[in-house]
Amino acid sequence: MFYEDFEVGEEYTTEAFSFSIEQIIAFAQIYDPQPFHVDEEAAKTSIYGGLIASGWHVFSTAFGAVVRLGLFQGGGQGAGGFDEAHWSHPVRPGDTLRCTIKITHKRESRTRADRGYVHMHFAITNQHEQVVAGFHCDQIFLKQSVNTVGGQL
Repeated sequence: MFYEDFEVGEEYTTEAFSFSIEQIIAFAQIYDPQPFHVDEEAAKTSIYGGLIASGWHVFSTAFGAVVRLGLFQGGGQGAGGFDEAHWSHPVRPGDTLRCTIKITHKRESRTRADRGYVHMHFAITNQHEQVVAGFHCDQIFLKQSVNTVGGQL
């Protein structure tokens, strides 16, 4: 998709994705080895009362589902960061999540005519429709109208 393809107010929703005990532990052993992510017995004595997925695991898995939607194919150029990241509810083994992306605003680049910024709000919800995590970011997209002049991208 390209900058021109996005309209403020549009929403896109990913396929469902789930978390198994094995996935939670495997991710956390490498990237976030806190006891409530890697040790079922230790997790029982934590404030969470059981094993939970790392928030970074939740974000990574959700973003993979977003990429598979195809939103970034063609004109997607990444982002400079994200804001207002939050983890509202723990994600437990067996939970099934979806990510909804809402286009909240967009603006053309002031310095580069070939691109624009699409502000996206990512809301990750569980099978009970609870928002478990989310963040905002400005994704950079090429403009198709500028980048197709002469038949090139």
